[in-house]
Amino acid sequence: MPRVLTTFIARVEEKGEPVSEGGALPKVTRLWGCAPNPFNPMTTIRFELAAKGHVELQVYDARGRRVRQLLSREMEAGPQAVVWDGKTDAGRLVPSAVYFLRMEAGNFHARSKLLAVR
Repeated sequence: MPRVLTTFIARVEEKGEPVSEGGALPKVTRLWGCAPNPFNPMTTIRFELAAKGHVELQVYDARGRRVRQLLSREMEAGPQAVVWDGKTDAGRLVPSAVYFLRMEAGNFHARSKLLAVR
């Protein structure tokens, strides 16, 4: 039986993929992408920050409409992860479709494609 998450919005974890030997901070900010992808019902977005700063993570549909604001806050440098529960800002599950993740952190901008399969 599938696990039901009732109050889950977006969970931010302080650990992610290893960034370099010896645990040093990353030299560049990067978006690693999402796993699993395709996903049902949730996916984990992993990224690294070279410096402390404000991070924006947003999900858009194929028409360019924002589906979900996942993150908008100051974060420490290092590996990070955000879990998207596959829901819109209004709390509804997204249908099967292609979605686009946009990450902004200072001068860094990246995009990634996600596929929801219901």
